[in-house]
Amino acid sequence: TDLERAGNFSQTLNVSNTLVKVTDPSTGAQFPGNIIPASRINPNGQKLFSIFPEPNFTNRAISGGQYNYVIAHNDGRNDRDQETWRADYNVNSKVRVYFRGIHELNQEFKWLYQFTTPQINGLNYIPKLDAGINSTQIISPTLVNEFNFGQHHRTEYRSVATASNPLGVGAAESGAALAGYNRTTLGINLPQLYPGQNAYNVLPQMSFSDVPSAMGLTWSAGGYFPPTTSELALVGSDSITKVWGKHTSKAGLSFNHLLRETTGSGSAAGTFAFGRDTNDPNESGYGYANALLGNFTTYAESTSTPLTRDRQSIVEWCVQDSWKVAKTVTLDYGLRFSWY
Repeated sequence: TDLERAGNFSQTLNVSNTLVKVTDPSTGAQFPGNIIPASRINPNGQKLFSIFPEPNFTNRAISGGQYNYVIAHNDGRNDRDQETWRADYNVNSKVRVYFRGIHELNQEFKWLYQFTTPQINGLNYIPKLDAGINSTQIISPTLVNEFNFGQHHRTEYRSVATASNPLGVGAAESGAALAGYNRTTLGINLPQLYPGQNAYNVLPQMSFSDVPSAMGLTWSAGGYFPPTTSELALVGSDSITKVWGKHTSKAGLSFNHLLRETTGSGSAAGTFAFGRDTNDPNESGYGYANALLGNFTTYAESTSTPLTRDRQSIVEWCVQDSWKVAKTVTLDYGLRFSWY
């Protein structure tokens, strides 16, 4: 509430409708009138509250003191474009080749990345490209060779965007969407241990564990914009088939290589926990009051960008035969080997 932002907790009640007592850490006694003097308020802590919206629901008979803000959530939309193409080419009577591909762009737009202000939009931007080539060669009436090669490439950017450009992707678009959370813009002077990790100089994550349904600030992947997942798969195979007598024999070789990179979770902007901690000598008895006094329970910050790299390679080869022993009996057998 406006009173609480100014340090006045004289009307702050818990879920039992009793006053939440705010204690002066320097004396251990309750602040007179349950009001923190203006001279004791930490300017940075007070400015952190600027991103929290004003209460819009004050009927405690319904809320039970668990919340004072409600909002309608829009599930957003999903824009998907897909293009499929194929080209066939007969080199001659014995060699046939075809190319095929699928290009897809999936844009998942979700309203309200979080419930703070200014409101920003969550965006998943997912381009994908699959392409392949197949070649079949008739070497002789009883001998055929088939070759396949393909690739799959998919990238997912989980980013933020402005309401005016909800499907905008890129550094400029992310910067515009995050401008309302910029420390310099808001006049917040909270130094970081590793400021280079916080590319957009956004506010730290914060939590108030003792406040029922408290507003907080949580960044996707801890403030790395945009967190990405990228994967590349290469597959290929070559086989030769021979018909001889009552046998149809086949030998082949295939490979599969996968590379995946994912931005992990961390805390690029830092994370403050202001919740109540009875073991903390600077404890005031209430999370919001702790923030106003500049006291926090824990702080965490990532030293570097977490990145997970997965690689997988599989090579397989096989021989098999289909033997028509009799008109009603066919025997299939073979061997397959794998290396990975």
